[in-house]
Amino acid sequence: LIVDLHWAEVCDSLPSIEELSEDPTFPAANLASAVASKCFYHLQEYDDALRLALCAGQYFDISSSGDEYVEKILSICIDQYTDECRRNAEDATIEIDPKKEVIMDQMFARCYRDKCFEQAMGIALDTGRIEKVEEVCRTAIEMAYPKILDYTFRLCQGARIVASRAFRMKVIAALV
Repeated sequence: LIVDLHWAEVCDSLPSIEELSEDPTFPAANLASAVASKCFYHLQEYDDALRLALCAGQYFDISSSGDEYVEKILSICIDQYTDECRRNAEDATIEIDPKKEVIMDQMFARCYRDKCFEQAMGIALDTGRIEKVEEVCRTAIEMAYPKILDYTFRLCQGARIVASRAFRMKVIAALV
């Protein structure tokens, strides 16, 4: 919270803080990453803010919805992760950042906790992850939300949402 109020003053030391965040021997590297990420967020350098948030460990908590910083960083993470997944589907040599996968798994858990199954399904479909499509369906049904099946089927009916016919057929098979 202090960084949000005094980020301009903290930015004077940003190069030093960023250096500390990258030093594996510094015991508070996660905290330095979190502070630097918030500063970059306020400077509207969102790629750097995400890069450092991914290194912030427990200091980047996505469970709190409504925080503008968390929501913006999550949005950028989802966009970049989706892009990486799509490129990986075309070229298996493209690697998906494991730190982003951790955040995405936390995002799915948050969606389940908040019963935002449509959002979770949208992310699963956008990223082309059939195992997540199945997980979202199972979790929603276990939590007494069978509407997810109809919602997913409607999304698959148009090529606008699920462009790949092969993936669309996998999704429909999973729904059955």
